[in-house]
Amino acid sequence: HGATVNTPINSNKAILSSKNHPKQGSKKSKNIISSSSSEVDWAFFRLRTKHSLSRSSDVLALASRRAYISHHLPLALKLTTRLQLLDPLNPRATLVHIATLTALRKKRQLFQLAHELVDSNPKNGGAWYAVGCYYFCCGRYDLAQRYFCRATRLEPRCAEAWIGFGCAFAACDESDQAL
Repeated sequence: HGATVNTPINSNKAILSSKNHPKQGSKKSKNIISSSSSEVDWAFFRLRTKHSLSRSSDVLALASRRAYISHHLPLALKLTTRLQLLDPLNPRATLVHIATLTALRKKRQLFQLAHELVDSNPKNGGAWYAVGCYYFCCGRYDLAQRYFCRATRLEPRCAEAWIGFGCAFAACDESDQAL
């Protein structure tokens, strides 16, 4: 890919008009998606430089989420780590940080973070999601299922925990329960 952008943020959607929706994969579609991505990059560049928001926890949370969704995992980790130092309890960034550590297989950091989260608030679903991610990284899918289940019971609307739960079932080749 081209030059690395310092703070990418990606909302899973390209800015496409419902009336002029080009066919997926068409040249026009790729140009629209590319231009919307560069517009977002430009907007974050301006937030960082013109408005001096490079240390804003909200801007960093959005940038880390975009980096994660764009599969720029080292950048996502860098942004979430910086955000953890600024605002360790930012809920929007914590789940992205956990998912990034999981994707990069950073078991030791994941273990430490999960331990801190559970110690600080054992009734938080995100804390148990982190524990489930740790066991998922270790290949202990039975334990991962148990902790993802606990996370979904504490926070039934936590999509990340449900996805982790399904992935743990799929890793055990229990595809019926994964669905």
